[in-house]
Amino acid sequence: MDAAAALADLTEISSQVETAALLSSEGRVLASSFGDDALAERLAGAARSLLTAARDVPIGAGRTLTQLHVALRDGSVFVVSEGEHVLAATTAADPTA
Repeated sequence: MDAAAALADLTEISSQVETAALLSSEGRVLASSFGDDALAERLAGAARSLLTAARDVPIGAGRTLTQLHVALRDGSVFVVSEGEHVLAATTAADPTA
């Protein structure tokens, strides 16, 4: 499955997801739900910054950061890192309610 198809599947089955971008582990945008490359790059940049900051937090020996969730008043940002890919997604407020 290619990156665009995987992202389309995610947004189809996860109605809470408002925007999403699939990135390479180097941070290059592979696919996004945006019609605008500048917006996709903005989400990618935020995801890279969040991952960098979160990786500086000591979480214990032998543990690896794989996901993070930032809850804001108006919505949430989720970043998941798995192997060679990073997924960044935004949702409306209270996405799990």
